[in-house]
Amino acid sequence: MTSIRAMALVLVLVAIGASPAEAATIPAKPTGLRLSVAATSMNVSWPAVKNATSYRVCLKTSTTSSCFRLSDRSSKRSFTFTRLTPTPGIDYYAMVNAYRGSQHRSSDLVGFDLPVGTVSGLEAAAWTPTTLPAASSERVKTDEYQRGPIGISA
Repeated sequence: MTSIRAMALVLVLVAIGASPAEAATIPAKPTGLRLSVAATSMNVSWPAVKNATSYRVCLKTSTTSSCFRLSDRSSKRSFTFTRLTPTPGIDYYAMVNAYRGSQHRSSDLVGFDLPVGTVSGLEAAAWTPTTLPAASSERVKTDEYQRGPIGISA
C-alpha cells in the first residue's frame, strides 16, 4: 500500500511539473514531533525525515495564521524558541518543514500551552460585615464566616 501511495505522489508531482527524479526525492512528511515546554520557551525535536537535507521550524499563534517566528534552515533536528508569553487558550502552534533543495513538506501543527505559575498566600485585604439575602426569608451575616488564607471560607 505504501508503494502505491508513493507512486501516486510521484504521478501527481510529475503532473504539476516536477521531474520524476525531483518527485522521488521530495522529503517525507515530518512526524513524531516532541515538545518540551517551559515558562517562556519551547523546544521541539523530531526524528530524521527521509530525503530531507534541512529543516525549518515555524511558530504560529493560531492554526490559520502565518508564521510569526521562523527558525533558520538547518540540518539540526531540534530548535528552541525563547521569550514566549502565555496567552488565554492554546498559546502557540509549532510546525516543522523538511527541505531538500526547494522542495519541502510540512508536519501537522502541534498546539501547546505555556505553564502559568501558581498563586498562593492571598488574604482578604479588608473585612466588612454585610447582610446578604438568603434563598428564604432568613438573613445571613457574612461575619459568621472566618477569614482563611485565600479569602473567606465557611
